[in-house]
Amino acid sequence: MKNLPIRTVLLSIFIIAAFFVFIVPGQLAGAGPGKPPEANRMKPGHAPTPFSAEEIRSGCPRDRKIVFQVEVSGQPVLYRTTIFVTVNPDDTVLETVTTGTDGKKVGKKQMMTAKWKDLQAHASFPEKQTEIRSENYTTPAGIFDCWLYVVTTQKNGKRNVQCYWFAKSLPGPPICVEETADGRLAYRLTMLKTGR
Repeated sequence: MKNLPIRTVLLSIFIIAAFFVFIVPGQLAGAGPGKPPEANRMKPGHAPTPFSAEEIRSGCPRDRKIVFQVEVSGQPVLYRTTIFVTVNPDDTVLETVTTGTDGKKVGKKQMMTAKWKDLQAHASFPEKQTEIRSENYTTPAGIFDCWLYVVTTQKNGKRNVQCYWFAKSLPGPPICVEETADGRLAYRLTMLKTGR
């Protein structure tokens, strides 16, 4: 599987479809009702994150298991299973296993220790590049009321757009991540199921 940006990799390990049902007219981060709490703004110039570190910790108890489908342009479909093995006040230990469509393991099992505050920071994006709006989104795990973060940048001379759907009822993980380059889908991560 091709190398992915570290933010995308960490979010895919952490998180938390397939397509939207309807779009509620959106607003830019920092303006209007329905946006994530101002208290979630981690630093000046960045939009508020969808959840605080405390909300993420509460929403990701020990033994929570999340299964994602991973699609990368030109690569076989993979499945990534992440389990919150240990949950502490300040951090968590995550176990991640990747398999192919045949169920066979791809690569080695990964173990990662992450601070809750660092996991929150993965969803902290420059405000001028970020649009936030409310949107219902459907995944195999269900229909969710979400905050959609649309982050637009220039990457290798191309317009790069990353979309993150954060289910308001599932603190922490995006239920879907999509990245497009010049309008072409490069990467999609979709939550298939979650639970204990």
